[in-house]
Amino acid sequence: MSDLDREKAVFQPDKIEQGDRSTLSQENEGFRSTILGIMQKLEDQGRTKEADFFRIGLLAALKQLWKNIQAEDHTKNLRELWLDYYRQHQPEIGDEFLLGMTEIIKQLNETENRAVAAEAAAVRDVLTGLFNRRKFNQDLQVFINRYEMERKDFCLVLFDVDGLKTVNDTYGHPVGDDVLRYFAKVLTNSIRADVGDLAYRWGGDEFTLLLPVNETVAQTIVNRVFKNLEQLNRNTKNQRDTGSLMFDLSASSGLIVASKMIGELTVRNMEKDVDKLLYRMKKRR
Repeated sequence: MSDLDREKAVFQPDKIEQGDRSTLSQENEGFRSTILGIMQKLEDQGRTKEADFFRIGLLAALKQLWKNIQAEDHTKNLRELWLDYYRQHQPEIGDEFLLGMTEIIKQLNETENRAVAAEAAAVRDVLTGLFNRRKFNQDLQVFINRYEMERKDFCLVLFDVDGLKTVNDTYGHPVGDDVLRYFAKVLTNSIRADVGDLAYRWGGDEFTLLLPVNETVAQTIVNRVFKNLEQLNRNTKNQRDTGSLMFDLSASSGLIVASKMIGELTVRNMEKDVDKLLYRMKKRR
């Protein structure tokens, strides 16, 4: 490190000298925080020389990032600029340390990938693969916020699979699980995910759709669900190897429109109103 400035070696990257930290993307900020954490661990272990290398590299990468941002060059993120610095200074750093640093980056990637996978799993229903109630509540609030700001209408549809308790009591819960999977597949095949339609397992035998459309279009999608359900029933009658769905599958539905809500537009009120509507629909059958 003889040709490196020791004053820079004790530089604290928290105090960024150039640019506005708000321009750091979430990805860049996350990487920066991770490197600061590694530096602290190295210092706690008495490995100050290695910590200095990390610190100087981070400083150089941050300065280059600000230059790139000012030049409207977004081709490289902070992680890539940091690695560039180490490649350029490999003679000073040495192969052994560079290999160790590369292994750390590999572990960071694996940790981040596991975290992403865990977050994705946390919002999915294990049985059907649809989004779960937690994700539904989050997304519904987003729809409500957007409606309040832009007056962009949307619809909430609640489905109830008919007779699931009877299926469970007669054929067993594994068959009941198959029924829920079949219905989830019907919903997935009926919505338009590319334009923002979303499907969820609300809980038990209830499923929901969030549709960023007006009532007319939403009703068309609901009709498509029931049409696809009828097609499924026909297919299972015409095929021998149909799994455990050896009977017709049916469901009830209720639909409410954000712009027609009476009272405050909240997650709780929308859930309550659509549940009441579904109950009335089922009583008519």
